[in-house]
Amino acid sequence: MNSMQTIRNQIQAAPDGSIFTLHDFYGIADRNNTKQCINRLIMEGSLNRVCKGIYQKPKYIRILNSYASADPQLVAEALVRENGWSIVPTGNAALNILGLDTQVPMRTVYVSSGPNRRYEWGKTSLEFQHRSSKEIGPFSEITALIIQALKALGPDRISDWHIRMICSLLSEGDREAVRNESRFAFTWMQPYLERIAKKEE
Repeated sequence: MNSMQTIRNQIQAAPDGSIFTLHDFYGIADRNNTKQCINRLIMEGSLNRVCKGIYQKPKYIRILNSYASADPQLVAEALVRENGWSIVPTGNAALNILGLDTQVPMRTVYVSSGPNRRYEWGKTSLEFQHRSSKEIGPFSEITALIIQALKALGPDRISDWHIRMICSLLSEGDREAVRNESRFAFTWMQPYLERIAKKEE
């Protein structure tokens, strides 16, 4: 089987709306040949170019009679695969994931172990902001997310309701991770993280 057919089969096997980068086809062909295959698949309609280096398997939404825009979360995950970054949603995105805010942001921002980067397509914006280990690690995914939510709220806005809401989402394993990792967080956050780890009612 040639490289073109191998790449096509990999894309066909993926769910509609899946996001790809060249890294996802590593080992099938060299970079230049992979780019040529991708360009042919775009011309065929098997892929869409979202932005530079990011490609989407089209996803048709019948009720809207149109194709779905690329999911920012899937794009972020593809960029992590491509670059090996550690990322955490921040601001309104972190609050939304934890159920602390119902607003779904059009501009999704992640703190990242990688460089500052910004990607845009249609009305969607995806931004990566480089941050120190105080925000990225050494934290589990859930602890890092909680840290970003607390930072977005700020110490003057964090209420008992916010603490209870976060507690309600966590498993015992999550609370154990928060308990063990809280000492690495910003000093002002540590009392809140300790309350969360204790599952304060």
